[in-house]
Amino acid sequence: VGFVSSNAPISSTADKGSTEWFYSELGQKNWVEAMELNTLSPEMPQLLVEMGMNYDPDKLSKVLADSWPQVYARAITVSTSLGAFVAGLAQDAALGQLERRAPQRAAQLRKLLASLGPSFVKIGQALSSRPDLLPKTYLEALSDLQDRLPPFPTEIARAVIEEELGRPLPDMFISFTNQPVAAASLGQVYKAVLASTGEEVAVKVQRP
Repeated sequence: VGFVSSNAPISSTADKGSTEWFYSELGQKNWVEAMELNTLSPEMPQLLVEMGMNYDPDKLSKVLADSWPQVYARAITVSTSLGAFVAGLAQDAALGQLERRAPQRAAQLRKLLASLGPSFVKIGQALSSRPDLLPKTYLEALSDLQDRLPPFPTEIARAVIEEELGRPLPDMFISFTNQPVAAASLGQVYKAVLASTGEEVAVKVQRP
């Protein structure tokens, strides 16, 4: 989770630091795709210190060591999901229906990669430009991962924010939009107003 002031410079490109550019469709898309927070809201560093979330190598190592159950669970989820897809392809091949069922399988693969998270979305984006590896039907389906990726539910985004920052959303923000103003492969952005200062900010939430 990260948030920046709507007046913060988004990149080194001239005239992109204005609020007008930020709230434009192009500004929001470029910002969320870049995922670079050049100027954090003044509230963020202090909030991280208060929450004990400043960088601590020893604490980080312990967290990673304690995360093996989640790593194994994730591995099982990925392997079973991809395994089911491959099994479906094998069945199509055995029945001589690979070409006929290609559109359905391509759509299935697109949804599968999107559901598995940002890393797999990036894989899908890379594959969408590889006609030497995939048929045209798959390339067209996976191209939707480039600029037509559906946002994940706002309820999940709110839960992620509260879990990572350790506070209820109303304690941090006076207002928080119900729908994202931009969505990309790595995450999505919401408009909000800080409760402590009244500052209008953009809140970036990484895709789970």
